[in-house]
Amino acid sequence: MRYELVIFDMDGTLADTSPCIFESYRHTAREFGKGDCPEELLKRTLENSLTSNLRDILCIPEYQLQSAADCCLDYYVNNGYRAARLYDGVREALEEIHGRGQMIGLATLSHHDMAVEMVEAWGLTPKFHTVHGSDPDDGSPKSELIERCMADTGVGPGDTVMVGDSMGDYRAAVHCGVDFIAASYGFNLPPEFCSENGIPSAASPLDIPG
Repeated sequence: MRYELVIFDMDGTLADTSPCIFESYRHTAREFGKGDCPEELLKRTLENSLTSNLRDILCIPEYQLQSAADCCLDYYVNNGYRAARLYDGVREALEEIHGRGQMIGLATLSHHDMAVEMVEAWGLTPKFHTVHGSDPDDGSPKSELIERCMADTGVGPGDTVMVGDSMGDYRAAVHCGVDFIAASYGFNLPPEFCSENGIPSAASPLDIPG
């Protein structure tokens, strides 16, 4: 099937951002007296928004959430987020999709301004028709970000596919009525799991256009 709109997740789908994400949470945990965080705990931050991670994983109290979010984002901005590495084949995949005249969107639970900056830093801005990240003030779920991408482009669910690396991405796609392709090279959806659960998957970014 030829889709009119291909929506990508960012972390674990376009790029391996985990080292800088994890270190930002570790820094914030130390600053707010929570000690260090084991990597197994930090892996859970790749599924949800910044505010919910600070609240539910780092156990930051409500009255400190804004300060903690500012601390985490400030560290991320100033300590190498631009060094996050695009997965091999991402540029070529985006070029192929864009060259066929299909529209490309980005829906990520990373902070919106950060997502825009990262896409620009990678030199990918011309390839994206729409970009939506999270806003700590409204806590929009991934499904709403997908819907915003569709609204921006005027494309309906039947002509849209979501590419992501987590069950959160998968559930959001199902909620919106759009098809889903698992980035099984990413963080959370290995090929064996996808095969066992009947989830279409791409073992490499280069497989996505097909």
